Order: sequence, then C-alpha cells, then structure tokens
Amino acid sequence: MKQGLFTITEQVALTATVYRMRLKGDTSAVTGPGQFVNILLDGLYLRRPISVNDCVGDELTIIYKVVGSGTQQMSEMKAGEKLDVLVVTDPLRIAFYYILLVIYRQQNSLFSI
Repeated sequence: MKQGLFTITEQVALTATVYRMRLKGDTSAVTGPGQFVNILLDGLYLRRPISVNDCVGDELTIIYKVVGSGTQQMSEMKAGEKLDVLVVTDPLRIAFYYILLVIYRQQNSLFSI
C-alpha cells in the first residue's frame, strides 16, 4: 500500500451519473488498469474503493458512478482540489485487515448497548 495526496487535474461528467476524474501524484505503486485505489473523503469514515481505468506517467484516471454520498461528494469536486489516495498493492492483505476491522467494530458495538 502507498498513501499520498493527489491533485484533481480533470473532472468530466460522461453522463448524468458517470464521471471521469484524472488525478496527478505519485503513481509508482500503480501497476495498471483494474488496480484499486481507496479515496478518503471529508466526513466519511471509510475510504471509497475505485478501480483505476488508466495510468500514464504521474497521472491516473478513474471512472465512477454516483451511487451514494461518497461518490456524490467526489462528483462535486473541482480541478485543483486534493484527495488522500491509498493505492492498494496487496488485495488479500487489505481484505484481511478489513475483516478484522468489521469483527472489532461488531464486538465493540455489543458492549455499548
């Protein structure tokens, strides 16, 4: 995994609910299309996992559909804004830590009743 700040260089509505966003930053951990990046958004606890559509040089492209509050917030962002991006390089490790997080949260919620 590699975390960094990426700058939005382009935000284009392809349809009423589908957007293309280009991000500029350290793409050294991106191996190609299909790899996931996790985007941290203000006010939301969990990052939004989005698949990389293209990566050329220090710029990556994502295409996403607005389906909830996170992607709605992304669709309202403008060129020049920055995003905290976590590039996932080992999906099995991420899945393992996600499962641990879910178990931890379930156990803690039982005690808070």
